[in-house]
Amino acid sequence: MLPAAFHIYALFRGLSLGLYIPVSLTFLNDHHCPSLHIGLLGTCFELIKFITAIPIGRWADCCGPRGPLMLSGLIGGLLWLLFFLGDHTLYVYYSCTALLGIAEACMSGSLESWITNCVTKSTVTATILRNTSIMMITSIIAGFLSIPLYQYSPLYCCLLLSLANFAKAIIPLLSSSVVCISKNYTHALTFSTALLEGVCMVYQTRKLRVVICSIFFVTMACDMALRYYELYLRQRGFAMTYTGYVTGSAGILALLMLLLVTRYKQILRYRPFWIIVGIDIIGAIICYLLAFSTLSTVVYISLTILLGLEDIRSPIVKALLAETIYDAQHKALIFSLFVLVESAGEILAGTLFGYIIAGYGLQVGFSISILLFLFSACIYVIDYMVYRLKNTF
Repeated sequence: MLPAAFHIYALFRGLSLGLYIPVSLTFLNDHHCPSLHIGLLGTCFELIKFITAIPIGRWADCCGPRGPLMLSGLIGGLLWLLFFLGDHTLYVYYSCTALLGIAEACMSGSLESWITNCVTKSTVTATILRNTSIMMITSIIAGFLSIPLYQYSPLYCCLLLSLANFAKAIIPLLSSSVVCISKNYTHALTFSTALLEGVCMVYQTRKLRVVICSIFFVTMACDMALRYYELYLRQRGFAMTYTGYVTGSAGILALLMLLLVTRYKQILRYRPFWIIVGIDIIGAIICYLLAFSTLSTVVYISLTILLGLEDIRSPIVKALLAETIYDAQHKALIFSLFVLVESAGEILAGTLFGYIIAGYGLQVGFSISILLFLFSACIYVIDYMVYRLKNTF
C-alpha cells in the first residue's frame, strides 16, 4: 500500500511535466518573448531553487516530506492559472517563474526522501526506476497531446495543468506514508550543523563527490537543449506540432532505455559510472549532429535522442544517490545539495546561453554543449583512473 501513493504522485507529476515543457515554450514564443528573456526566465527559476533548496531539504528531514510536497502542488496549481490568465508582460512571467521555482524546490529531494524512507535498501533502486517509468508514461501521453490541445484551447491546457498540480497537493495529504522521516534522524541538530554534516558526507564519499562535480557540466548542456529546442525546430522549418512530438518521442525513447536499465539493474549497481559515461559521450555526438547537420530527419532524431538522454540520466543518478545515502539521516538535505549544484549549472547556462544564442545563434550553443558533455565524461574517467592507481600501489 505504501508504494501506491508515490506511484500515483508520479502519474500526475508526469502529466504536468509533459504539458508544461512544450506548452510554456510555445506560449512564450507565440507572445513574442525575446530569446534572451526565455533564457533569463530559466535563470530566475533556477536562482529561486538555488536559494530555497537547502532550507526546504532541512524542513523535509525534520518534519517529513508531506509539507513540502503539498506546498509544491498548491503553488503550481494556482500559478498556472495566473501564468495563462494574467497579463502577458515580463513582470508576470518573472513573478510566476520565481514562485514556480519554490514549488520545484519543494518537490526536489522530498519525493526521493519519501521513497527511501518507505522501502528497503535492496529495493530502493528498482522503486525509483519504476516510479520514473510511471512518470514517463504519462509524460509521453501528455507530450503528444500538448500542442494539439494548446491549439484547440490554451485555457484547457491551463486548467489541466492546474488540476494536475492540485492533485499533487492532495495525494500527500491523504497518504500516511509521506509523514515518515529517517529512522536515524536527530532533531536536536542545528541547521548549520546538519548542513556541515551533509557537505562532509558528500566530500568523503567517492560516488557522491564524482557525481556532484560532473552534474554541473551536464546540467548546463541539457538545460540549453531543453530551453531552446522549440526555437531550434522553428528555425529549421518544423511545424508547431513537432514541439509536442519531439517531447513525446523523447519520452518513449527514455522509457525504453529505462526499462532496459531496470531489466539489467545489476549492471547499474556495479557499473553505474560506465553507464553515465556512455550517456555523456552519446550526448556530445548528438550535439555535434544538431550543430552541423542540415538534414531534417537527422535533426528530428538527434533532438529526440538528446532530450531522451536527459530523461534517462537523471533517474539513474538519483537511484545511485538514494542507494548510497540510504542510511544517512540527512537524506533530503543531501538531495537538496545536488539540486543546489544543478541549479547553479542552470543559472549559469540560462545567462551564458541566453547571450550566446542571442548574439551568435544556436549552432554555437550546441558546439559549447559538446564540450560540456565531454568535460563530464572526463571527470568520471579521471576519477576511475585515480581510483585504480590508488588500489594498485
